[in-house]
Amino acid sequence: MTNLSSLVGFGAGGSGGADNREFKNWTDFVGTFNDSAITVGQRQRTVDGVTYNRQVSSGTFTVPTGVTKVRLTVIGGGGGGGCYGSTYYGGAGGGGGCFASAEYNVTPGETLNITAGGGGTSLQTQGYGGNGGSSSVTDATSGGSRLAVSAAGGSGGYYASTYGAGGASHSSTGSELISGTAIGGHGGAGGYGSSNAFGFGPEGYGAGGGGAAGSFLGTGGVGGGGQNGGYTYSSGGGGGVGGNNGGGGSGSNTASQYYSHAGGGGGSGAAGEDGKSNNQNDYSFGGSGRFSSPSAVDYNEAFNNVNGQTPASYSNKDDLTYNIHGARYGDGIEDDPQLYNLNGGSFFGDPPSTSYYDRGGGGLSQYDMSGTTAAGGDVPATGTSAKSFNGVLGRLWGGGGGGASCYDNNFGYYNHSGGDGGTGAGGGGGAGSQTTYNSGTLTIESYCSWDWANLAVRSYDSAWGANNYRINGMGGNGGALGGGGGGTYYSHAGAGGIGGGGGGAGGHYSGSSSVQRSGPGGPGYVLIEW
Repeated sequence: MTNLSSLVGFGAGGSGGADNREFKNWTDFVGTFNDSAITVGQRQRTVDGVTYNRQVSSGTFTVPTGVTKVRLTVIGGGGGGGCYGSTYYGGAGGGGGCFASAEYNVTPGETLNITAGGGGTSLQTQGYGGNGGSSSVTDATSGGSRLAVSAAGGSGGYYASTYGAGGASHSSTGSELISGTAIGGHGGAGGYGSSNAFGFGPEGYGAGGGGAAGSFLGTGGVGGGGQNGGYTYSSGGGGGVGGNNGGGGSGSNTASQYYSHAGGGGGSGAAGEDGKSNNQNDYSFGGSGRFSSPSAVDYNEAFNNVNGQTPASYSNKDDLTYNIHGARYGDGIEDDPQLYNLNGGSFFGDPPSTSYYDRGGGGLSQYDMSGTTAAGGDVPATGTSAKSFNGVLGRLWGGGGGGASCYDNNFGYYNHSGGDGGTGAGGGGGAGSQTTYNSGTLTIESYCSWDWANLAVRSYDSAWGANNYRINGMGGNGGALGGGGGGTYYSHAGAGGIGGGGGGAGGHYSGSSSVQRSGPGGPGYVLIEW
């Protein structure tokens, strides 16, 4: 199969704000998240006056009247992060799902069968994280002989060097396949958990970040590895798209308290930084975004840092919030991110029937294809080729979440959480000290929600004003296709966005005291364009 970047054409500019895309209409399907009890539900949106459901797991699609060609894109679910639950080892990250895309000749009115694979489950007890499910599209008439696209999910991680493998099987076949259009990318592997056992308490053990999903930029980035540092420890950041790896954690490897820093999440444009180890004033940066300052038309994102970010200061909660997260640009069809409650299944904000609406205007409501200027301001060359993707896949611009320090001048030694990754980027790893922490298990359902516009889990804004979240070493959540950051003791590792692997659970010198949880893999995804 052809590498995607050669077809998509990032950097090729059009002129005058013209929409050069061959495919301007689209609908999509999202797999289940974590388990059958917690799903991403169903949302409606309107495209050219037609209402579509954003479906869960499986369904059918009827080719519209007058449509004779479609592009089918599938991403397998990400593997869940692992948890050791015994002594001296950190959990390993889950692998990212595969990517496959191809164009097909179709007949108006024919039915396509859709399966969006589920994301791998997380866990608190010892074991492997769940494997991500495969995603596929086949024609209903022949069962796939005319049209068949599939992408395998990533594997769940366990502990130490037993990390989750990235999805490695994708295919686009069938008699109606248009020659030269099939592209694909493997998922990135999860990061390893620390195996540097010291045998003195109360040391902790850093966890690995989740791998990123494959994309049109090629193979997904690998999650960063966790590190034990004696009484301080740190976890790796999640991988970003296009082979941009998450940064690894660092530690001093001594019995005394020492400075350590978690790895930054991989960005959509560059790898995340490895953690520092010797200076309380150092922080690890997430990888940079694909563009320095894109403007997403008709979409508001509070966390607008495109380049890799780091916590500026823990003394100012606002500074921390706005600097540690990477930018998410989403579908471009929602003015304000509407969140789905992972715990109870209820929606926040406006009713779902009004949350997804294509404002029209030749596609400019989604993003400017000209590479010059749009109504929303200056836009870089964002991929103006006819093969540019719609929705989230057309906006893999964000930076990775920042990597945190286990020590700062305001708090001393504490567990500090990594930031959420931007679109296409991984979440930052958590960093910790075993001498101070807020006890009591924190669950992802308590402080995070599924973000419909961005197709990823995100932290509540309010959570970053609460010490028991921000200083408990939570792994940052990956953006769409990005892996989650590894967690620490008394924390939850980060979740992967669609197709991204979940972060591993932190380890502890005492197995009986293990209360940490790994991160779930992101749901699989199917995009149909015409």
